Amino acid sequence: MQQTGTYVLPGDEQLHYLVMGTGKKLLLAFHGYGNSAALFSPFEKYLGSEYTILSFDLPYHGSSKWNGKRLTIEDIGLLLKDMKERYGVDKFSLMGYSLGGRICLAVAEHMPEQIDRLALLSSDGMSSHSFYSFSTNTCLGKRFMNHLVERPGVYISILNQLRKYKLIKASLHTFVLNHLQDRQSREFLRNVWNVTSSLRPNIGKLKSILNEYKIPVYIFAGQYDTIIAARLASNFAKNLKTAHLTILNCGHRTINAESIPEIAKTLLD
Repeated sequence: MQQTGTYVLPGDEQLHYLVMGTGKKLLLAFHGYGNSAALFSPFEKYLGSEYTILSFDLPYHGSSKWNGKRLTIEDIGLLLKDMKERYGVDKFSLMGYSLGGRICLAVAEHMPEQIDRLALLSSDGMSSHSFYSFSTNTCLGKRFMNHLVERPGVYISILNQLRKYKLIKASLHTFVLNHLQDRQSREFLRNVWNVTSSLRPNIGKLKSILNEYKIPVYIFAGQYDTIIAARLASNFAKNLKTAHLTILNCGHRTINAESIPEIAKTLLD
């Protein structure tokens, strides 16, 4: 039976989460853009006897309440420390889908000694995104995003030109255009991008750390994914000694009825 909880961070931001399973091991799960903690509910059937699963609503998603501050690795560190103490464990496993995968990778870079294993599903963060960094970490980029919310038409034209000359990736172009349809969607995009912008791993450093700590990394990518191409997962897995790459016969939604049992197996001994 699922239970709910709320974790209050400094500044009174609140992360809502679901508690699933009764196992002695701890699994923390982070969903993707536009999803909610319930995305991981189907895993309880397969993992609940071995794991207690904590699935978090990210800022501006689900039942979490957020006031605008950036979610930092220090915030995540506080959360993980408290959850480890609450459930009496020394280590935990991580599962992340899309945006949630990027958060997992950032945690792995900064807290590798605490991680048992890592499951990445259509994960962001396995390559750099210059446009994302520009729009969230520079004054000009932030002005661009604010203006985009108010007057999207001119920027749609600019984005099309950037894509035409291959200055941004096709996946990013498609993603942004799909979220410019109404003001609420544009504000949501700006808010989520800003609040998670500091949680980006240094890929070279991260891979070195994963190899040093011998953390098993299970990577699942969709063969037909147009948001995060499977080749990015393949490139990330190269020279990663403990990586296990699986290319699924699907698009970006790698969490589906066929894949869930296969993904769950990677977290079981």
